[in-house]
Amino acid sequence: MGKSQKKSHLSPNERSEVLNLYRTGNYSYRQLGEKFGCSHTTIKRIVNEDNKINIPPEQRDSSGGIVPSSNVEQTNGTSIIDDPLQFRRAKLVEIAGDIISTRLRGSVQVLPQLHRLHIQTHDEITAMRRELEEMDGMTDPDEIFQTIAIAVNGLPPILKEKLIDVLSVDYSNVIPFKQGEK
Repeated sequence: MGKSQKKSHLSPNERSEVLNLYRTGNYSYRQLGEKFGCSHTTIKRIVNEDNKINIPPEQRDSSGGIVPSSNVEQTNGTSIIDDPLQFRRAKLVEIAGDIISTRLRGSVQVLPQLHRLHIQTHDEITAMRRELEEMDGMTDPDEIFQTIAIAVNGLPPILKEKLIDVLSVDYSNVIPFKQGEK
């Protein structure tokens, strides 16, 4: 077929076959265009339309763009953004999806950046989990007091004096609550 005889529209069966072949990762837009007798831009349009169709409306903003899943999802009535660990977990899933989408589209030039971001986010989650585990282990009041005392003793004298001044404020008007009371 010459350039003037290329198809601009494909039948539903052809569109389905284009998408199935493209998802294998073995074909570029150009290769599929040649195979189906149309331009590579027609193939790209079909793939992009399919990507848009597969995104739920609640994950789109007013312009039709994708809203990050962390802004949509909620846990116990609060947004995931309020919990840094949950936020990073949602981002990790989102980045993994971006990597897959990028591979399917054939945009391999951005894969290294996405992989670095994926690893960085995973490392942040791992570090946050360790910190939380360390904090969970510090529920013994004597151990907490000992840790604070060591930290205060390591302060420069000027900062120690400022801390003593702050701690010597009269708190006689504060009513302490016992654990379990409301």
